[in-house]
Amino acid sequence: MTTILRRASGALLAALCLVSGLFAQESREVKQYSIEQFLKTVNYSGASFSPDREKILVSSDQTGVFNAYALYVDGRDPEPLTKSTVDSVFALGYFPNDERFLYSSDQGGNELDHIYLRNEDGTTVDLTPGENLKAQFYGWSQDDRSFFIGTNERDRRYFDVYQYDAQTFDREMIFQNDDGYSYGDITPDNQTLALSKTNSRDDSNTYLYDRESGEIRLITEHEGDANYRPASFSPDGKSLYLITDADSDFKYLIKHDLASGDRETIEQPNWDVAFAGFSKHGKYFLLASMKMPKRVSKFTTLPPCSRLICPTSNPPTSRRSAFRATRST
Repeated sequence: MTTILRRASGALLAALCLVSGLFAQESREVKQYSIEQFLKTVNYSGASFSPDREKILVSSDQTGVFNAYALYVDGRDPEPLTKSTVDSVFALGYFPNDERFLYSSDQGGNELDHIYLRNEDGTTVDLTPGENLKAQFYGWSQDDRSFFIGTNERDRRYFDVYQYDAQTFDREMIFQNDDGYSYGDITPDNQTLALSKTNSRDDSNTYLYDRESGEIRLITEHEGDANYRPASFSPDGKSLYLITDADSDFKYLIKHDLASGDRETIEQPNWDVAFAGFSKHGKYFLLASMKMPKRVSKFTTLPPCSRLICPTSNPPTSRRSAFRATRST
């Protein structure tokens, strides 16, 4: 018995030494970086093509504070478009037909973001003025005549949805949020909003709000815990794509027919689907999923289905795509 224990102890010790050696070898192979190198790291975020498709609007902290820049597709040096030295500027996108753009910024780090218009002459306008409010940009209408912003100015607990005229900047509240809904998407005719509501970490629902009737309709009634989050309406406005984890360990993509309520599973990988949506003119469909430790994306033409690496932005002709990449040191 003693011999067996000794042999077992010896084998265990040998195994521990082998594992320790492997860890030591692995640790020796880890490249080290100085604090000076770390402080020189430059980040870029966002990607929006200019109307002539010769520039890409991004945000970068190359000066130490995030500002908006125009990156030229021909490789010329980036052009700074804002020069803030205190408040970070996060670009949201160019206007469809000129080089005005929208960006978000808070005041002194108070995390109360406002949405700003930057004109072509460099002047700026706060489109969400006021104190103690926070604003969120929800995107452009399909016809490019308006865009959507959410603010909590009426009730600090909830974000109401406003539609802004892209020429006059007059606005109309199109959804008064009195019950903790979150904006998801809007149909191409601007008449139906997809909303979500969280009940707990493991349970949420999706609703449709009809602007004409004022009706809010639950479309994901279920038993037990399951999350349903609106991803995107189809280009014809007849279907809503949803991300759900119903009866699954992972989030996957389904298609919900608005008229019949029928559902179809579109993509169910063995990892979480994180995002799904159509390009501006509905020709391409972007699907992003989290396959640890990386995000895996598919860029699909509809139809036929050909898989490409995903872009983050498409110009009007859909002939060029802007990519955003993260390089880890």
